[in-house]
Amino acid sequence: LRAGAVDFLAKPSGELSLDIDKVGDELIRKIMVAAHAHVRIHAENKLKYKHRPVQKKLPFAGKGGVPKCLILIGASTGGPPVIEEILASLKPDINAAFLVVQHMPPHFTKSFAERLDKFTQLKVREATEGDKVSAGTVLVAPGDFHMKLQSAHDGQYCVHLTQDSPVSGMRPSIDVLFESAANRWNGKIIAIELTGMGEDGLN
Repeated sequence: LRAGAVDFLAKPSGELSLDIDKVGDELIRKIMVAAHAHVRIHAENKLKYKHRPVQKKLPFAGKGGVPKCLILIGASTGGPPVIEEILASLKPDINAAFLVVQHMPPHFTKSFAERLDKFTQLKVREATEGDKVSAGTVLVAPGDFHMKLQSAHDGQYCVHLTQDSPVSGMRPSIDVLFESAANRWNGKIIAIELTGMGEDGLN
């Protein structure tokens, strides 16, 4: 994706992909998006990507605890490299927590979170049920699960994962995360909408 691919689709199960019809709608949506995509990758960017050194991960120095600001990021096609650029530019002592919904299938979101963790100084991981929302930490919604913000018993905030019905054809859904945060969070929220596919995030 960073090298210029518009998107990808996980291969259906089985050697002959007999269940290809299960991903038909998603495949059609992505083809339509790719048909109108304007990909501009300059030669120097290709070279930078090919030979990009792995940054040395410094010891995490985040503040922890309840942050002053909650930053929400929703993305679909073309989102991963942009999210990486945003997070890589931030210092680990930022007094903000991050919740990310990136449209990806199961298992891919874990690899995505692990990659972000390598290339940023923030603490990034795929969210699990009940994870606390803390400063300097980025939680990525796992594929095929909605991620909601909810209050914890100790006065902090945590995430709740559900497999409720897809919203606008998506699970995880950006709308689900954004709406739950708007209803629960008492402090400042910055919502960043990057998606270029479908209506998820429009509300």
